[in-house]
Amino acid sequence: MTAENKRILAEFVQAVWIERDLDVLDAFWTVDCVNHAARPGEEIGLAALRRYHEALATDFAGFEAVTVNIIQQVAEADLVVTHLITNGIHRGAFSGLAPTGRAVHMRTIRIDRIAHRKIAEHWSLADVPGLQAQLR
Repeated sequence: MTAENKRILAEFVQAVWIERDLDVLDAFWTVDCVNHAARPGEEIGLAALRRYHEALATDFAGFEAVTVNIIQQVAEADLVVTHLITNGIHRGAFSGLAPTGRAVHMRTIRIDRIAHRKIAEHWSLADVPGLQAQLR
């Protein structure tokens, strides 16, 4: 089961983060999913999850040539920990910073709980301060 859970996360990253297809969220997430990375009051359910991903896409729209690489995954029971590195070129405004044209990267650690072959619960930490430091 742990290998399948890792595969589910890898396929989610490919479809949503790389291909940017938000129409497939319900194929990867349970209806009553909990996204602990979202603001309080916006963390439960597919509609909230879609708004969260739309906001991320807007926030990071200033980056081009974006790649997302899974560096490592560790799975135990129903949990999968995924270490990702996202690379891109800063071509538009981000976090109040004018475009720099710099190639940058951001590390993310995410923990996902899988239930019935879908993501039921999610936590993540992204190194946004490290990304911002690369742009200054």
